[in-house]
Amino acid sequence: MYKRQAIKKLNRDDIELWVVGNKVEGYADIDLEGLAKKIGIEDKVCFFGQQTGNALRMFFNECDIFCLPSVTVEGGEGEGIPVSLMEAMSYEKPVISTIHKGIPELVKEELVKEKDVDGLVKALRKLIENSELRRKQGKKNRKIVVERYSKKNIENLISIFKDEI
Repeated sequence: MYKRQAIKKLNRDDIELWVVGNKVEGYADIDLEGLAKKIGIEDKVCFFGQQTGNALRMFFNECDIFCLPSVTVEGGEGEGIPVSLMEAMSYEKPVISTIHKGIPELVKEELVKEKDVDGLVKALRKLIENSELRRKQGKKNRKIVVERYSKKNIENLISIFKDEI
């Protein structure tokens, strides 16, 4: 939700927010399209719903920045390490996310506090205005994912566990 508030606060005509997916965990009753209209950014937001396969790969290939701010919902539940962050990083994308549960284990740069609209605006502005930084962070992100989460790494871990048993 506060990603849309950040888009409004950025007040730029050269950006577009793509919302891929059909729900916000813990907030199933929120009308995202209605919210975008209410805060006056409906012309900057495109809603694509749930995507898979080639369509999802297209979104990862075509986006400039992947932004996934997470929040702790009522009851204290939250995400561990979202797979979508790993996927975006594997496509050499710079990512912006939150200091939330397991996310800082994966994302080392461009982390903001939960619900911190100004921090999110600052991180977005930093990446929007610096294409070289986006490229460098994207390359670094791919390296992180390949080194920690590749099939070869998983096979090495399985081998270690088998040796211990």
